[in-house]
Amino acid sequence: MDRAVFLHHRAWSLAILGTLIWVAACEEDLHLVNPDPASAGVVSLVITPSIDTLHSIADTVFLVSTAFDQFGAQVGTEDVIWRSSDGNIVGVTGRGVAVSRSNGTVAITATLGAASDSVSLTVAQRVARVEIARSADTLRAVGATTSLAVDLYDANGYAITNTAVDWTSSDNTVAVVSKKGVITAVRNGATFIAATADQGSDSVRVTVLQRTNRLVVSPSEPMLRSLGETLQLTAAAFDSRGHVMPVESIQWAAASANVITVSATGIVTAVANGVGYVRAVVDESSDSVAIEVDQIAVDAFGETVPLKWAAQDARGSAIDDTAPEWTLSNMTVVRLDGDMVTSVGNGEVTLTARMDGAADTVNFVVNQIS
Repeated sequence: MDRAVFLHHRAWSLAILGTLIWVAACEEDLHLVNPDPASAGVVSLVITPSIDTLHSIADTVFLVSTAFDQFGAQVGTEDVIWRSSDGNIVGVTGRGVAVSRSNGTVAITATLGAASDSVSLTVAQRVARVEIARSADTLRAVGATTSLAVDLYDANGYAITNTAVDWTSSDNTVAVVSKKGVITAVRNGATFIAATADQGSDSVRVTVLQRTNRLVVSPSEPMLRSLGETLQLTAAAFDSRGHVMPVESIQWAAASANVITVSATGIVTAVANGVGYVRAVVDESSDSVAIEVDQIAVDAFGETVPLKWAAQDARGSAIDDTAPEWTLSNMTVVRLDGDMVTSVGNGEVTLTARMDGAADTVNFVVNQIS
């Protein structure tokens, strides 16, 4: 009886021990399935955004790092270390804030334990504002040139260099502009020259207004052969590059009023024999011409006087290959033989020379002395 009881008790004890062993084994399995996350290692790290471009100096981009353990669970990134491959181009703070400093490309790396990731950041300034150095300009001669300079800035106001600028003129018939910003005057007028780069643009008003640099009065050696005879003077104006320019107003003045007079429109009238001078003024340029008054007076019949003439075109250039057509107002005073006039009787006569639409006259006085 006692032995039976003892055996039963031993069996119960063995059963209890087996149960404890099974529970312990189960507890060990549960520990492997559900480990402590704090003790697990970081196996991967990802930075977002993966790539970016900054278009201004002092621009910023916020980089975010995400870490995962061996089971794919996200873990904290408070201890991530950030580095830039070139801090002169892009700097990065301990919280992953990247700041652009100069143009170029860098790699930004985040490290946490044995895991790391890198992204590429490019700094490429983009023009947001263009400023032409001058607000206006005036060219005083056709063909005259001037150069414009521009300053370029990004959106944060930092200067940009080595960027192409597109130059245009609003009126190429007034002035043209080269790819390097050199303006050339074409004719009088006004135009706007624009400089454009990326998203920035600026313009300047350019005026072409010729200014007289040289004045030429024509004819250059006029002669009046009778008192009261008139002569129309003209003046051609040229700018500093030798281009003919329009003249709106000429100031005429006679230096010898006792010999000749000159009107406001440049008409000279002979007053007495001698030499007079007429001066023309335009802007700061002037020219003068000497005019001789030599009245033709013949005091004997049969005396001959040679005729001299000079023809000019609209620009004052001499015409030598065509002779004028001569007419006499009184055939009883003089006789015309080619370019020679011969006195035949007392009196006054007007001799007229015509060529195309132009004409000029000269008076003869024949007064035979007995």
